Amino acid sequence: MPKEIITEGKAQIEVDTADIVSKDLEVFYNPDMVLNRDISIAVLRTQFDKPICIALPLAGTGVRGVRILKEIPELVKKIEMNDASPEATKLIKENLERNGLEENETIRISQKDACLFLEDSDGFDYIDIDPFGSPNQFLDTAIRKLSRKGILAVTATDTAALAGTYPTTCKRKYWSTSAITPHKHEMGLRILARKVMLLGIHHNKVLKPVLSYHYKHYYRIIFECIKSKEQAAKLLDSLQAFVNYDKVTADISVTKNPDESKTWCGPLYEGELHDKEFLEKLLTNYKHKVIEKAKEELNVVGSYDTHQVSQKNDLRLVPLDDIIRKLQEKKFEASRCATNLHAVKTTASFQKLIEVMKELNA
Repeated sequence: MPKEIITEGKAQIEVDTADIVSKDLEVFYNPDMVLNRDISIAVLRTQFDKPICIALPLAGTGVRGVRILKEIPELVKKIEMNDASPEATKLIKENLERNGLEENETIRISQKDACLFLEDSDGFDYIDIDPFGSPNQFLDTAIRKLSRKGILAVTATDTAALAGTYPTTCKRKYWSTSAITPHKHEMGLRILARKVMLLGIHHNKVLKPVLSYHYKHYYRIIFECIKSKEQAAKLLDSLQAFVNYDKVTADISVTKNPDESKTWCGPLYEGELHDKEFLEKLLTNYKHKVIEKAKEELNVVGSYDTHQVSQKNDLRLVPLDDIIRKLQEKKFEASRCATNLHAVKTTASFQKLIEVMKELNA
């Protein structure tokens, strides 16, 4: 496989070159994940003010680890980069050397199965699960090895299962049924969040989403860990929601049991996908539209796709910003949806939304 040297952030990395990025590459590097890594470094800057222990169980080329060491060395007490591939661990060491770094007591490289690597450790303040495909098999071990007030970052690239194309696979992997609807990506994030949070409860840990987003081909959720038996027990109530979509009108409803007359998905997490205070601080370290959209998004479950609502209710399509403004004038909360460019999130009922859209049609 031909190689090339690329620059990402402050790191210079040798990577495999290929027209199509796939798991068949000897060492996996995905240029579409640059934002993923940019945000993770900003999250570390935002969350921590002293050196911490960092784990990268699926390190690949080592690009994330090298960037952390070059860009925020003051936050590194210990960083451990692991990959099961001998080619990857060899390349990680070469990439460290290329950037004027070397393995030592602070920087450790290992070649193990990711779960075994975590199992053999003393635990970490930051664990990044960034696999090709589902994070499922790594979650339980990562959660057990996550410190109190630590950060768990989880990526899932099996969006087809989470977003409804393969609902049976979703049920098997994530203990929830997905469905293809206009809000499928938000539901995919909520299904993923629920699975992680359920595993956290098992270990008396509340894993609170502080940022959740869908970008290109993947989902990403950053969780803050709170160790509390009492809060873990209370969390269960927010993990039992079903979202029902009416294909005739494009109405949605959130219930504790699925409405079999509708297209439904769940159970899923119905709480907040973002911590607005955290995002405000995060934006001081790194500005990007993904974070800005998350910060502006109303914390309600589901959204109304205004294209679908207009089509199914014989209404002329009107600008989304006009709908939001009109809803706010009527004292309802409303915002754009971060996972659907055509959708509005609002505290207004479907009937009130229709009234507003009819007024704008007049």
